[in-house]
Amino acid sequence: MGLKMNFTRKLSLSNYCDMARQPWLTFRFYAPSRTQDLLWQLDYTATKKTQLYVRYRYITHSLQSNEGTTKTITNYATQLLRVNINAAVTNNSRVELRAEHSFNADGPSAGHSSLFYGDYRYITHSLQSNEGTTKTITNYTTQLLRVNINAAVTNNSRVELRAEHSFNADGPSAGHSSLFYGEYTTRLNPGRWQLVTRYSMFDVSGFYNRLYAYENQLLYDFGTVAFYGKGRSAYILATKPINKRLKAGLRYAWMESINNGDVSPTWNRRPYLRAADLAYMNPKLSVNVNKIATLRNARGGNNPDVIKVAFDCEQFGADGITVHPRPDERHIRYDDVRKLSEIVTTEFNIEGYPSESFLKLVEEVNPAQVTLVPDPPDVLTSNIGWDTMKNLHLLQDVIVRLKAGGMRVSLFLNPDPSMVANAALCGADRIELHTEHYAVLFPKDPQQALKPYIQTAEEAIQSGLGINAGHDLDLHNLHYLRTHLPGLLEVSIGHALICDALYYGLKETIGMYKNRLLLNIAL
Repeated sequence: MGLKMNFTRKLSLSNYCDMARQPWLTFRFYAPSRTQDLLWQLDYTATKKTQLYVRYRYITHSLQSNEGTTKTITNYATQLLRVNINAAVTNNSRVELRAEHSFNADGPSAGHSSLFYGDYRYITHSLQSNEGTTKTITNYTTQLLRVNINAAVTNNSRVELRAEHSFNADGPSAGHSSLFYGEYTTRLNPGRWQLVTRYSMFDVSGFYNRLYAYENQLLYDFGTVAFYGKGRSAYILATKPINKRLKAGLRYAWMESINNGDVSPTWNRRPYLRAADLAYMNPKLSVNVNKIATLRNARGGNNPDVIKVAFDCEQFGADGITVHPRPDERHIRYDDVRKLSEIVTTEFNIEGYPSESFLKLVEEVNPAQVTLVPDPPDVLTSNIGWDTMKNLHLLQDVIVRLKAGGMRVSLFLNPDPSMVANAALCGADRIELHTEHYAVLFPKDPQQALKPYIQTAEEAIQSGLGINAGHDLDLHNLHYLRTHLPGLLEVSIGHALICDALYYGLKETIGMYKNRLLLNIAL
């Protein structure tokens, strides 16, 4: 169970409580055990290039100890405090600094540990040792070299290779550690099975030299595995969506390590059936307030007030605010964008062509999402999606620049599956499907109108991209899109919503559109 509270656009507090009972065989567990994990994290975005978080975590474990023929279960607690700073040095590079301290008051791990590191993998530890009444602090260093290769083999498969070696010259962790693994990921059509398999070899000289690597897990997207000793490991993971609400999967993992000459195999087989993380979430509604600015500019002055309308939209239930500033500022002005960035507490989405002036603006205000569109400055409204083949290098350069500021990037695309692979290759996080074609054909044949969008969405899901949609969506065609388009995360609606608000009022209209985004409604 988790909760996130946004105090301002820059400051938020997250917490979760995870309680589990593990009936299966686990390291040093030979009986059912209980775990409680509490976490609080305060996030602060100081500037567009600098983020800070402070985390406190409290964990209780059950640990079995064997003394002769006696087996006892002991509960003990771990407390952890972490301060993390992540800052952009240049547009293409970032620095991360972390200070961390953990404390165990009882149990076999009673004691404490401290860690400070910089993201160039030069790590400085402070380790306290107690000899009688004498306490000494020993500083030691870790040097790490890693080579990682990630390459697409086909449109449906990727290979990742990683070789890593670390070396500690002094302190209690003097020694070395090495790790090599190869991972292959593929999607098997038409059943939409995804298969991930990895084989690893490791050689770690001591406990303080152990290495870690992310692995695809079942209950969570990723888990961290510690490598200690000398040995090898492998796992295979197969997953398949059953429907829009359920995903099934099977994971089979094996590790064999040699410590002090003894071979100690560990087996882990866990089938599972679970609801997909996003299955129960309705797509978000982002309200485009461009039309409010158009109305204001038609008369001059500041009526209606774009900033107040955006604030009210959030109060009425909108999940985000969208703007599309153009160079001639015929509706949303650049100064509007700056003011909105100060008051929007939901998701702020800025659309636009990646000109230098646009890029400087979004780097200044640092929105949650930037949606790149290919239309020229003089076009009335966005009317075409990106050709990701012709514009591959342009988009790659722009996306690298935007991601250096921590922004999510979405590409405006026509319903064309052939454009999706290069969208992923560009480094985009999402695509926004241009739904004008769907809106035009919907009254005659909804199924045929949506067909190319479903094909494009399925290709996006296989490529690991999120899916947004926008353009000419309204109260009549929105619910059919929501219930039939797989993976839909967000819709951006402006013109139709503001037109409906003239009759129903803004609050009622936003409620009606939110209602259309529910999975089951009575229309």
